[in-house]
Amino acid sequence: MGLLVALLRGTFPPLFGVTILTNDLLWWVPFGMILRDAANYHRSHLKSGTTASLFYVKESGINASPEAVFRFHESPDALTNLIPPWERMKVVEYPGSLRPGSRVVLRGRFGLFPIQWIAVHTEYDPPHLFADRQESGPFASWYHRHCFLDDGQGEQF
Repeated sequence: MGLLVALLRGTFPPLFGVTILTNDLLWWVPFGMILRDAANYHRSHLKSGTTASLFYVKESGINASPEAVFRFHESPDALTNLIPPWERMKVVEYPGSLRPGSRVVLRGRFGLFPIQWIAVHTEYDPPHLFADRQESGPFASWYHRHCFLDDGQGEQF
């Protein structure tokens, strides 16, 4: 559409349209191959009944006992304090508990798009672990597990 308007206004010479058209046609081939491969991948996983999962594991050493770090996570301001300042997310609902069934609701923006993220706590074993699962939000799935381990030197992981 932009090319057509530019041609009608005389902004671009007609020969420039050939350049744009050939460039676009050139990129349709690899783009089509990427789409075909993605469709084949998803089709094969649907047939086999398996789903691909990505895992991210982060360990942090903290000079405190697992009990102290777990208590911090149970404090009313913990979630607000753990959201990085550059993230445009706000805690809208927090029940003050990490126990199974409690819900956390976050709202924010991703560029121009509003996001609401709802997580439900699923596991609770103080002071060793708690976990939450995305009920709705920006990811296809999300399961977040915090494990608190004592390394015997006062460091918690």
